[in-house]
Amino acid sequence: MTTPLGSYRWSESSEGLLNPHEKRQLVAMLLRTQVHQLMQRWLYWLKPAAKRRLVDLDKLKAPDTAWAAEVNEYVHGQQSAVMTLHCLRTWAFGWVVGQAFKLQVDEEVLYSASMMHDLGLTKGCQPQLRQTAFQVVGARAAYEFSQSRGLSFAEQVYEAISLHLNPWLNHQQCGNETFLLKTGAHMDVIGAYHFWLSPTEQDTIHRRYPRRGFADEIKASMHTQPHHPCSHAGVLNALGFSSLVDNNPLNQYDKVSDARDATT
Repeated sequence: MTTPLGSYRWSESSEGLLNPHEKRQLVAMLLRTQVHQLMQRWLYWLKPAAKRRLVDLDKLKAPDTAWAAEVNEYVHGQQSAVMTLHCLRTWAFGWVVGQAFKLQVDEEVLYSASMMHDLGLTKGCQPQLRQTAFQVVGARAAYEFSQSRGLSFAEQVYEAISLHLNPWLNHQQCGNETFLLKTGAHMDVIGAYHFWLSPTEQDTIHRRYPRRGFADEIKASMHTQPHHPCSHAGVLNALGFSSLVDNNPLNQYDKVSDARDATT
């Protein structure tokens, strides 16, 4: 039986480095996602009744648990404010999509994985990137942190993070939390499926968690860090990652800000 690309088993056995066949798989995922996204956009334009329900954003709140507070404190100490805001938008976008399409989720798993999904890009992890893909480095860091607190879902958090760079995921196979993390992250970085959120929802989330400076920082994290050329990041860079970031429709919210400290 083939081990799924990005899964826990695959990541631990490969260090997240793609062989030639897996590189072709990654490109095929990109093409499949582009076709599906185009079809979804047409569906939204042509059949308004097919649009998902609006979500009450007053209910968009981090889990009120000691663990969620610990995760929040941990990531604040590991990464920049800009990247922490990216993680918060990733969680918010994923949460809204989950609510809109009525997907059942474990709120702590979704929040934990979203907040820790880019730990592999932090300064302390950079030396490992020459031989291990950043999503695997980050998944291991999140796993160790979760396991050290006795969390039963540490491996689930790992796999949500290790899978999140796959352009195509089926939520029925990978689980809703993993699917929503991937959806939220890709939406924030390149605008994938941004039309699943209404303009009001997009604006509200950006006022809570401003994106100013994010495009430059995420591009720098891809180009200035020593990503292995056979990692997801290495392959995506070669395929024009920066141009996708530059053409993200959500960049229109770069100047949207809120007076409060949105990272708390």
